[in-house]
Amino acid sequence: MSRQGGLETAPTCTPVRAAAWHGPNNHPALKPGRPGEALRDIWAIDIDKGGNAIPYYLEDPFLRTEFEEQMAREGAVPRMEPRLYEGPPADGLEIPTFM
Repeated sequence: MSRQGGLETAPTCTPVRAAAWHGPNNHPALKPGRPGEALRDIWAIDIDKGGNAIPYYLEDPFLRTEFEEQMAREGAVPRMEPRLYEGPPADGLEIPTFM
């Protein structure tokens, strides 16, 4: 609280934005499973396909704006293709995978 002219005023607050980070020692793919069980890297699969990764078209627009502003402050130019923020890939559009 601060005082202005004898009145107490509440501090201004911004909404909380939190990201879940599970750390190098808490990755689900590293958990023990049944012998011979195939594990999927659910952090590399979009949430709309059964994984836990947030695709660019579903991420909070604030993150993109903040990232681009920081890049500009550093004198860099983002190279992300705008179509990746527009929506899910169209049928027949090839999206590179690294699995």
